[in-house]
Amino acid sequence: MKKTLIILAVVIFFGAIGYLGRGYATSYIVSPLEETLGGLYDTPPLDVVGTRTGTSTTEVGFYEYATASTSYPTFIGRSVDLATYRIFVTEASSTAQLNFAILASDMNGCDTSATSTEHASYVYTQPITSEVKWYDASDHLKNRVHQTSFSNATTTFAMVNPDTSTGRELILEDLSSQCIALVVNGSSTVARIELSTKDY
Repeated sequence: MKKTLIILAVVIFFGAIGYLGRGYATSYIVSPLEETLGGLYDTPPLDVVGTRTGTSTTEVGFYEYATASTSYPTFIGRSVDLATYRIFVTEASSTAQLNFAILASDMNGCDTSATSTEHASYVYTQPITSEVKWYDASDHLKNRVHQTSFSNATTTFAMVNPDTSTGRELILEDLSSQCIALVVNGSSTVARIELSTKDY
């Protein structure tokens, strides 16, 4: 009887260790992997033009597009392969138009907002905005990545008399840059733009 109880206690002991060990492995091996995959494939949209907080949105107005263009750089990192800009126009006149150019840069610090070395957030090892080298990234647009000729100037895409009831997407594929930037100007248009990315 005593021998049986000892054997039973040993079985229970090792069973408990096995159960706890499985929990430990699940917590410290499986969960981080699941979190990593979740981060790779389910990135929350980033505000590029305007903002969205919950169900509340703030848009940006674009008027007299001939006078100025505004650049919106975003750091994405070289591991990002796919980026999608979603454009939501909320107000537009009968003559409204939005123009877009898509740029990319592989310089470190390419998303800097510092305009001079005296800028409060300037870091000595980082460039200022005028030093960042940008290049035309329009060839990364979906369905254009395999074209065999190049234009001599930055490609501009226009939304003429944009629809305020349905958003539009600009999808970039096969990226390998540190930053991408959307250059926007427009006429008689109010819009919000967000960006989603996906890693390799």
